[in-house]
Amino acid sequence: MNSDEFIQYLKKKGTGPTMSKSLSEEELARVSTLFEDSDIPLVTKATMLTAMVLLESTPAEAEWLARTRADLTCIPEPIRWLLTGDSSSDLEAAVLQIIRGEELSGRDADRWMESLFDPAVPNWGKAAVLESLRLRRETEVENKAALAACLRRILPVAVNLPVVIDISNAYDGFNRTLFLAPFVAAVLAAMAFPTVLHGMDEVSPKKGVNTRKILTRADKQAVRTPDMIADDLSTVGWTYADQSVFCPALYALKPLRLEMVKRPILATVEKLLLPVRGRKTFIVTGYTHPPYKGKTVTLLNCLPITAGIIVRGLEGSAQLPLDRRAPQMVVRPGQSPIDGFVRPEDIGLVTEEARILPDAEITIGDCLDAGVAALNGASGVASRLIRYQAAQIVASLGLADRALARVDEVISNGEALRRWQLFQ
Repeated sequence: MNSDEFIQYLKKKGTGPTMSKSLSEEELARVSTLFEDSDIPLVTKATMLTAMVLLESTPAEAEWLARTRADLTCIPEPIRWLLTGDSSSDLEAAVLQIIRGEELSGRDADRWMESLFDPAVPNWGKAAVLESLRLRRETEVENKAALAACLRRILPVAVNLPVVIDISNAYDGFNRTLFLAPFVAAVLAAMAFPTVLHGMDEVSPKKGVNTRKILTRADKQAVRTPDMIADDLSTVGWTYADQSVFCPALYALKPLRLEMVKRPILATVEKLLLPVRGRKTFIVTGYTHPPYKGKTVTLLNCLPITAGIIVRGLEGSAQLPLDRRAPQMVVRPGQSPIDGFVRPEDIGLVTEEARILPDAEITIGDCLDAGVAALNGASGVASRLIRYQAAQIVASLGLADRALARVDEVISNGEALRRWQLFQ
C-alpha cells in the first residue's frame, strides 16, 4: 500500500536529529508522487514535510526541497506554508518559529499545548506543532506546558492507602523484549505494596505489547471504572487504569497520533499523569535517550509524589535489563537527586544469561505465557526480569530490606500468582 510505503520513508527520515537517515534521489521521487496520493492522511504528510524542512538535508534532499518550493503542485495546499515559510495564521507562525529553532515563551507554550485539545484546530496543524517541537527538542518550558495541559484534563482516583506505587511505562509498549509489568505488579501486591499500571490499547510508533493487550489476552477486564480501580487496590493489591477512562480528552488524540506515526511530546508526559494517588505515591519510570533523563527529573518535580525512580531500562521503560548495568536516578521533591547505576548483583541476583533479546518479534502470547510461568515458579529470563525489577523498586525506594528474599518468598508460596489470578 502507498500509505505503508510513505510511512517507511517518514520513519527513515523523521526519527530525529541524531538518528534519521537520508533519502535517496529515487526515494525522494517516490515521496513527491506519494504526496499527491489522497489516500495518505494529511497528518502523515504534514509530519513528513515538517521533518524534511527542519532536519539537516543532504545535497539530494536540499535539491528536492528547492525543486518542490519552485513547483508546489505535489504538496497539498493546506500544508504548503511549511515550504514557503509564509504564515497565514498564528498556528502556522508558531510552527515556523519552532522550525527556525526559536523557543516558545511560557504563554505561547501554554497556548499551543491547549490548542491540541481544541477540535477547531486542524489535525495537520497539531501534527506540525508536535513534530517540530520534537525534532527541535522541547525546552523545559514546553515540556512543563504539555504536562500541565494534560494534568488539567485527568480524572485521578484518590485512594486512602498509605503507599501506592505507579509503574509508568511508555504506552506504545514493547516489540523486542518481554513486557512483564503486570507480573511485577502482582509480586509487589503480594508484598503489600499496592501498585498501579496504566496505558491504552494501542498507539504509535511501536504499537507493541502493553498491559492492556496482556490483560485482554488473559480474558481479564482491562477498562475499569474509578470505583473498580479503587476496589482493586484494596482487595487484589494492583490495578490497571486505561487512558480512555482517566483522561478521555487525551485519549481522543489517538487517531492523530496514529497518523503521525512518530512519538510526540504527549508520549513523554502521558505516562507521568498519576491516574491513581495514595497518601504517599511513588512513581517508577524510564527513558530512552540521555537528554530525557534530566527532562524527566524536571517533570517529576512538578508532580505530587513522595519519590520517583528513573531508569534507562529495556526499550526505554522502567523494566531493568539483566545483561548490563542501568543508569538510575532516585528523585525526592525538594532534595538533590541520587544518581548512579544498578546491576542485578546489587540486590543479590545472579543471572546466567547475558543475551536476553529474542531473534523474533515478541508477541502478546509470549509475554503472557512467560509471566504466568514465572509466577508459577518457573526459572528463566522472565523470572529473573520480574524478580529483579520488583526487588529493585522496593530497595531503591527504601520500602523494605531483604528485598529479593521477600520477592522470592511471595513467588514460592504462591501469593504472587494468586494476586495475578484475583484480577478479573
